Amino acid sequence: MMDPIVWQVSEFNYQEKGLGWYLGVIALVVILTTVALWQKNLLFAAFSIIAGALIINQARKKPRVINCQLAPPELIIDKKLYSLKDFSEFQMNEEFLVLLKANRFSSPLKVPIKKELENTIRNILQPIMPEVEYRQSLNEALARYLKF
Repeated sequence: MMDPIVWQVSEFNYQEKGLGWYLGVIALVVILTTVALWQKNLLFAAFSIIAGALIINQARKKPRVINCQLAPPELIIDKKLYSLKDFSEFQMNEEFLVLLKANRFSSPLKVPIKKELENTIRNILQPIMPEVEYRQSLNEALARYLKF
């Protein structure tokens, strides 16, 4: 049995948002709320205000540091244990390890990694499961564009 690999990473890549970003969100909320009230759609107006507040609140959130440990046959992320047997394949890029389940309707497990551990993690996982090409999802591309 090999020694476990242990690393700490930020929960997500935080991008500082300037005043213009927040003013843009507020302007969009004002426009949507105005249109909703003009059409006498109080439910959509309330939804627009609540959604805008949630977006601004989430944008201000700073990432926490998470502890990860890869010790086959398990992966531990902040004290939560995942069995590698539950996953059928993995994807990797410089930022994330993505473990995919055989059931395509199940959500993948996306783990932030450090770039310098990429090859070590790959060498540990390749005998256990196949690696497939990393494909960025539409949600990831949109979140990156919106600085989330």
